Amino acid sequence: MSPEKAEERAQAERRQYQAAWEKYRVYSAWYWLPSITFVPGVFFFGWLLSFFLNAGLAHGLVAFGWMALRMIGGQGYAQFRCPRCGSKFFAGKGFQTVFTNKSLNCGLPTYARDSTDRNQEDVF
Repeated sequence: MSPEKAEERAQAERRQYQAAWEKYRVYSAWYWLPSITFVPGVFFFGWLLSFFLNAGLAHGLVAFGWMALRMIGGQGYAQFRCPRCGSKFFAGKGFQTVFTNKSLNCGLPTYARDSTDRNQEDVF
């Protein structure tokens, strides 16, 4: 293979990985933001809604909506596919966790530029 073809292929792979990691960032935000802001968000928006509804009902509705948002956002995050191997990034051999910085199947680090990137500090 000519050097130009190899470089072209490497650039295409980098673009593919960059697009995949951008999806990962969006899924991550839709999972972690509702998780972290649950208590203050339910308190504040429940308080606002309590001017129009019963306070218990208002907080219950807001809490239910917040949990539904987290659940929907978490599905994309949990189902994220590794750009290198195509398997679920957070699921390995009988084990699943969202607290990892590499693929549980092939070991690809989070935000790797291409399939040869092994250095966690060398990210875009």
